[in-house]
Amino acid sequence: MIVRGHLTGFVLLGARTGGERFRPDQISLLSAAVQQFGLDVESLRVESMGRRMTVSESMASSLKAEVETLRLHVQDLRANNESLLTTSNSLRAIVDGKAFMRGT
Repeated sequence: MIVRGHLTGFVLLGARTGGERFRPDQISLLSAAVQQFGLDVESLRVESMGRRMTVSESMASSLKAEVETLRLHVQDLRANNESLLTTSNSLRAIVDGKAFMRGT
């Protein structure tokens, strides 16, 4: 079976019952059937690839959404961290100031 110039498979025929040879019209019919079968197999392969591509695109889209969600969470965590550092520094300054005032 040759599809688009590539060998995609082959069919082997055994001897006919009674040892008779295949007639040219039978060989022609078998060749056409095998060629059609090859085209059908190729069509199924392309269809399967299309489905896999659709699934892959869907997964990629989901992953992009997840990455964006994680990016936003990281931004929130950084902002919260900055806020906590500012609060911590302010509290430390207050505590240090009171200690300084007690010491005098």
